[in-house]
Amino acid sequence: MSDIEQRMQQMEDRWAINDLLVDYATTTDDHDIDALAQLYTDDAVFQGVRGQLEGREAIAAYYEDRLASFGASYHIPYSHKVEFIAVDEARGLML
Repeated sequence: MSDIEQRMQQMEDRWAINDLLVDYATTTDDHDIDALAQLYTDDAVFQGVRGQLEGREAIAAYYEDRLASFGASYHIPYSHKVEFIAVDEARGLML
């Protein structure tokens, strides 16, 4: 892959990650557990207030229980940072 192709791919990936953050915010605020769960892979690892959870089903159960105690919410992913570690690996931070 040429440098320009790699840079274009990173831009596309960055926007896909942005869309994921927006989808997370809207599905959480809508309390749509099924759609929220689909944002995670089957083998996802999630670190939450109750410790580490593994797998989409465990994460969905966590959100179902956690969101039941909340009324309306409105997530606004103001800022996010994406750091590309390798061609197929990135990490990030959302504030």
